[in-house]
Amino acid sequence: MQLTKLLLYYFSGDLKNLQAYIISIQSEEEKGRFSPEDIFYYSLSLGILYDSELVSQEEKKEFLLEVGSCIEKLDAFAKTNPRDYNHKSLLLKAELSRLKGNVKDAIFL
Repeated sequence: MQLTKLLLYYFSGDLKNLQAYIISIQSEEEKGRFSPEDIFYYSLSLGILYDSELVSQEEKKEFLLEVGSCIEKLDAFAKTNPRDYNHKSLLLKAELSRLKGNVKDAIFL
């Protein structure tokens, strides 16, 4: 994955290209080729797409599952190196709670 490309689309708000790029890299994520930073920003990108009108309700359900899977992966990194990865895992847990409509849970993580 080219993290720079993902970040460019994410921060510029170019959701159509972000969506196309996410689709193009999903097989890499399934094969475990993502670094912890890739996993973090990939998950945040799913969150911003979740909030857009570009994805269907079915895709939104898949995104929630995918973010949950990414949290598990970051948790594994956080166990061996909490200083570098625990905060990222907590942020993704808060984001997942927000996406599910549990804003209070997100605030108190």
